[in-house]
Amino acid sequence: MKIEKEDRFPFRKTVSLTDAGKAFAAELLSWEDTEKSIKLQPTDVMLLVIMYAVGEEVKGATKLEKLPFLLEKECGVKVDHLFKYFPYLHGPYSPKVMEAAYRLAYFKLIEMEERVVGVGTNEEHTMRVYRLTPKGRDLAVKIFKSLPDEHQKALLRLRDFNRLPLRELLKYVYTKYPEVKKYTKLDEFLY
Repeated sequence: MKIEKEDRFPFRKTVSLTDAGKAFAAELLSWEDTEKSIKLQPTDVMLLVIMYAVGEEVKGATKLEKLPFLLEKECGVKVDHLFKYFPYLHGPYSPKVMEAAYRLAYFKLIEMEERVVGVGTNEEHTMRVYRLTPKGRDLAVKIFKSLPDEHQKALLRLRDFNRLPLRELLKYVYTKYPEVKKYTKLDEFLY
């Protein structure tokens, strides 16, 4: 990104992308399925690649919500400009994650399945499972392979977080990033 300032009235600043920035933005924005005119947003592309990297399935919306957050915090890949996280009831939250998930489902790149878990116990509840479709997997592989090695390695590190039970994942996030649990009511649930 480069910034140009005018030294006279109206003292404007012009912010523009460098050639490298333009190339990266064009790559992110160019993923289009011309057969059905699918135009993916950068958040869609990021979530699709994250889902591929973590094993093509994520169990639960809360866990799906935490993966892009952890990609930035734990793996050093800047995503906050895409997702804009803030503290909420279950820790870091961005409405952009679910928006991307619903768009990916609409374009049949992922499927969402509702499962009842804990049947016959006091903890029976519904959990949504997010899974890549074959079409979504093909596109995710193509995008993933086009990424630099360091980004591929960072994305693959998220597998360990996806494998954690939700309680352990939340406990990890709340302990390491206490500023994001500001509004949570789950302390007695976790400890």
